[in-house]
Amino acid sequence: NAFCGNNTTTGIGINPSPNPANNRVLLFLAGGGACWDNTTCMILQTAANFNSGYGAANFASDIPALSAGFFDRAASGNPFRDYSYVYVPYCTGDVHLGDRVTEYSDTVIIDHNGFPNARRGLGIVLANYPDIEQLVVAGASAGSIPTPAFAGLAADVLPDTDIITFGDSSAAYPDVPALNAGIGALWGVLENVPDWPVNEGLTPEEWSMPGIYVQAGTQHPEITFARVDYAYDEVQATFAGLAGIQADDLVTFIDQTEVDIEAAGVPVASYVAPGDAHTIVLSNEFYDME
Repeated sequence: NAFCGNNTTTGIGINPSPNPANNRVLLFLAGGGACWDNTTCMILQTAANFNSGYGAANFASDIPALSAGFFDRAASGNPFRDYSYVYVPYCTGDVHLGDRVTEYSDTVIIDHNGFPNARRGLGIVLANYPDIEQLVVAGASAGSIPTPAFAGLAADVLPDTDIITFGDSSAAYPDVPALNAGIGALWGVLENVPDWPVNEGLTPEEWSMPGIYVQAGTQHPEITFARVDYAYDEVQATFAGLAGIQADDLVTFIDQTEVDIEAAGVPVASYVAPGDAHTIVLSNEFYDME
């Protein structure tokens, strides 16, 4: 009951802890770009994970990539080596927030259903780990954008659980009201804005990528928010440019989103690394970066 943007089926990957006594879970939201017009969605339609439905064969081919960084159970320095893993794949082009079928042209129709898929991943966590001690909601690239929202949804039903988010490589996307409303409408993101008091009266212009931190952190100040970015991330610069945002000085946007979030009263633990790489949590550089 999880589907890609071309309506082919996908699934949720589950890897239980090797330590039965460990009651901690890593919910990981995969990345893989985004699309919001005919050009970008045509690019998405050529992606291997989109066309194949990200089914069993793709999970099998991903196993090598999922044995490094956060998923390396053999690494002594891995804080997640004994956690249970719940992995939500990504093949919907909507940063796990969409819930709408959008026709961009006669030949480009995308079922943006990333939110229902990610919600199923969270549902697996809630169903299988009712007494969870700690939940870390993490993601890479597009998958890191909605981590505060899903952490907040988890906090709604897990008041005694220590909940942490870790967002990898998405801090440069600023709060631009027209862009928030435009892309949000194409993806149908307002269909699933959490029913929190802080969201009452929220407009499409206000539901932004950095704003998700503000809303979730205001509703659940007990959540710990963390993120990491490369100062001159080439991938973030490319997507910002495609969305009409000047990205010549990417680190300025990264710093500004942190300032804006914290000015709203939500603390964020962040690290900005040198260089133009993109994502760190699925590589062993996670252990080498200082």
